[in-house]
Amino acid sequence: DTLIPPLLTTVSLAHRVLGNSIMSAIAGLAHRVGGGLIPLWNPYLPSGAKRLPELKSTSSKVNESESRIETKQKFGNKVVYLPSCVTRVMGPTASDPEQASVPERFISLARKAGVEVVYPPNIRSQCCGIMFHSRGCVDASKAKVAELEKELLIASENGRHPIVCDTSPCLKHLKDNISDPLLKFSLYEPIDFVSTFLTD
Repeated sequence: DTLIPPLLTTVSLAHRVLGNSIMSAIAGLAHRVGGGLIPLWNPYLPSGAKRLPELKSTSSKVNESESRIETKQKFGNKVVYLPSCVTRVMGPTASDPEQASVPERFISLARKAGVEVVYPPNIRSQCCGIMFHSRGCVDASKAKVAELEKELLIASENGRHPIVCDTSPCLKHLKDNISDPLLKFSLYEPIDFVSTFLTD
């Protein structure tokens, strides 16, 4: 999520300045000259994602015998937020009326509810592994899942705090592939998290 967001933002800026017709003509020419190696642009190509809002991360480790997840009324007012690779790379399109990022909206909602939000350690290098798995790179996918699982255990204090992943396919891939059976019960989609912990 270091190189692609600035590239997408540059293309989006060019779209805003040049408009659909000129941008389409230039992009089509580049696509043909590049022998199809340069992706064909369209007006709905997203801009680059904003940098993740700064938060205080946790790196403390706890004993594995400690409680994993607590009740709706007593979950510790803390959530581990796992923004997916897509969320960290792609933002809204130029014509999208909603320009706030997914992390901005989720963090804003959590703060209004009085819930502390933390990221897993090394969040910018974390990945659920689904991109590797979908391309047949199963070993690479398993390695990324194992790496992320270790960081989620640290951030959530062995599953004591709920973990929110904002992209459904990533969440399912994690639940299907992480080795810790109890950690699976700490994983939520945003709507599921709100329904489980933030509503009466």
